[in-house]
Amino acid sequence: MLGNSVDRYGIVSRAIHWLTALFILTLIGVGMYMSDLDKTDPNRMAIYNAHKAFGILIIVLLLARLIWLRIHPAPGLPAILSAAELKLFKVVKAGLYLLMFLVPLAGYTMSVAGGHPVSVFGWFTLPSLFEKSKTLGGFAHEMHGVLAYTLLALVVLHLAGTVKHRLKGNAEADLLKRML
Repeated sequence: MLGNSVDRYGIVSRAIHWLTALFILTLIGVGMYMSDLDKTDPNRMAIYNAHKAFGILIIVLLLARLIWLRIHPAPGLPAILSAAELKLFKVVKAGLYLLMFLVPLAGYTMSVAGGHPVSVFGWFTLPSLFEKSKTLGGFAHEMHGVLAYTLLALVVLHLAGTVKHRLKGNAEADLLKRML
């Protein structure tokens, strides 16, 4: 089933979800690795360029996800969830969506303000929407790091909630089965 049903995500939603998760976790790990790379490392620019391209791909996947969910709404949440759990679910979900946009945007801003183009896998280069600016580049650099770690914290919270409901032993509370 391509589309979502009332109690389960369809193939398209699941593919976008898991691909996005893979990219986000990989990009955070690669970002940590990159920050310690020596400027003379011969692979440095290739790693940075791939990191930028996959960051842009996160925004594309986010837009695809939002469009798909408008056409095929997400399954409803189980009635067994408490009011506090529902509130936390909504806050974490909104935070994840916002940060999936803001982290790459901060990365783009950091690159462009630093005078570095953002190429998407060599297929095309994004237009520079900002002038070169050390101040803006430095701010975007700081924001990119803070937002990425905040995104990671929300991913961990998302996973913890999923595991908690999986281990409850109540099939209705098991949210993971909707995404597998």
